[in-house]
Parts: sequence; structure tokens; C-alpha cells
Amino acid sequence: MMIIFTTGLLFKLEMLNVSLIGWVADLFSLAVFAAPLSELMMIVRTKSTESLSFSFALTCWLSAACWSVYGVLVGDVNILLPNALGFMLTCVQLSLFVLYPNKKKKNLLFL
Repeated sequence: MMIIFTTGLLFKLEMLNVSLIGWVADLFSLAVFAAPLSELMMIVRTKSTESLSFSFALTCWLSAACWSVYGVLVGDVNILLPNALGFMLTCVQLSLFVLYPNKKKKNLLFL
């Protein structure tokens, strides 16, 4: 990130610099949304979502929904694209909680 930023400053490529940083941030954002799905095979095999955090998935879902609406309102693809994809990925995560509920009974205070 610093190399991109410094190169953009040195060569006065401000718009290219902003665009590159935006796309790099988009990739990291998608990685955050998709990371919990790395447990997908284990969840299907064990038929339990014990390895996933429901509160994290719900928070990501709400965040992605809000940022997607904002991206549409301001017309910014760097905001809309990763958050719309993140919204869909977190919908998959939340559906796993419906399909494969936790086998252990948890205290409701600690979702």
C-alpha cells in the first residue's frame, strides 16, 4: 500500500493512486466477508455451525447491507461491489445457521 501511495505521490498520479488503493481495499474487504466460509466443508461434514460466530455474521450482514445502499446512493462502484458481494456471502453464512444449527446449547447472552 505504501509503495502504491508513494509512487502515486512522486509521479503525481493521484487518480491512479486512489483507484489502485480502492481496488486493493475492495479485495481485503471481500477476504473478510469470505473468510468464515473457509469452514464450509467442516460445517457440512459435522452438520453444525459451532465454528462460526453468529454475531459476527449478523454484524457483517448489517454492515454490508448499509454500505451497499450507500454505494448505490453515491454511485461508487468501489463501495458497492465488495459490499454487495459481501452481503451475498454473509447471506450464505446466515443460511448455514438455519440449515445446521449448533449442536451445543449456548447461553443466549453469548451468541
